[in-house]
Amino acid sequence: MVIFMDSAFLNLFFDNQENNSIFLNGFIYRQPILNSKGNVVAYEITYKDPKNHEKLEVHKNGIFTDSILLFGMLEFSNKKRALLNIPKRFLESEIPSILPPEKVALGLNSEIIKNPESNEHIKSLNENNFLFFSDKAEIKKNKDIISKIKYIKLEFNNDKKILLNGINFINQLNPNCEIIIQNINTYSDYDSLSDLNVDLFQGPYFSTPKSIKIKEFKLSSNSISDLLRINLDEDFDFAKIAKVVKKDPAMTSRFLRLANSAGRKKISISSIDHALIYLGQYEVKKVITLFILTESANNKPEELCKLALIRAKFCEAVIKTYDPNKSFQAYLVGLLSVLDAIFDFPIDKILPSLGLSEECNRAIIAHEGILGILLKTAIQLSEDRFQDEDNISDIINISISDLHIIYLNSLLSTDYLFKNI
Repeated sequence: MVIFMDSAFLNLFFDNQENNSIFLNGFIYRQPILNSKGNVVAYEITYKDPKNHEKLEVHKNGIFTDSILLFGMLEFSNKKRALLNIPKRFLESEIPSILPPEKVALGLNSEIIKNPESNEHIKSLNENNFLFFSDKAEIKKNKDIISKIKYIKLEFNNDKKILLNGINFINQLNPNCEIIIQNINTYSDYDSLSDLNVDLFQGPYFSTPKSIKIKEFKLSSNSISDLLRINLDEDFDFAKIAKVVKKDPAMTSRFLRLANSAGRKKISISSIDHALIYLGQYEVKKVITLFILTESANNKPEELCKLALIRAKFCEAVIKTYDPNKSFQAYLVGLLSVLDAIFDFPIDKILPSLGLSEECNRAIIAHEGILGILLKTAIQLSEDRFQDEDNISDIINISISDLHIIYLNSLLSTDYLFKNI
């Protein structure tokens, strides 16, 4: 299987040469940390060692490998601060000191905090302006360290009293740290935190509807609704879409910025018709659907649209190895899977308005069929809970490592596109 990478360093994490100590085959996961305005202020990035990696950590190329790993993890921070979950061996070496302290915070896990020898390493890094993060459960084991911690993660709890006690406990030990409430799953959970004086949040809540509207879903008469009324499946009419976009100068400008970013080459796309000639019908269809999504979500966190595009790119790339004829359908399934969060309306009430195939509808609503399994896999990969319970690796004849490569490649290319819109 051939996979074209945007960043060559990704191959370092997934090479199958188990006997070559330079190569790694662990997995990387990224979770956004948002503020109360819905803006991403940092990403927590976790590297998970492959099985038995700790037993192989002492080798002549270890410093090189771990240095590459750390700088590789920074690639996923999208120029935000990276909260890096690192193995204990990193902290005990000189490797973290090569990182830019203004761009990272180093995670202190249970193994590090319980080890008395770690205190000197933490002190030394702290004197060199490095920041640290941990969670409430861990700092209880070593209260001496808490004064050096910038971010402390606290588990969300529906019981406001328990949550408030946790916040007060942390503030008493270190009033200067910033608290991150993690595992927030819905907007109602998020809204319940409004009076707790906490400004950093983590969890998939931003990809869920804020409040479900009970009334019937109807498209309005504006330009976006006109676009949504055009059949988004395989054979939609480009001329109709161009006509709608051209009516709105501001919309035309935004569409061209997106088309130029998607093209990636230094050729300026100057008109809607030029976009069709330069990008080709297939790529233009992808740009148009992404354009419709971003225009519809202009009052939502940008991370929501990024999440949709990551899913779309992942589903499209994987299905190409199995059934290339379903590529655009797979892309649509991933991209439109967040419509309920965009419109704050049940997804099964929205999809009938879009003229998608029944296969796409069932994939989005119930994760049925091969497209549904791909979407489910993309969601699980984004939330660090992928177990391949549907045996997708066997169905499509693709390795777990390749699935991770494709997902991370989708993530990086999405970051690139949004930086250039």
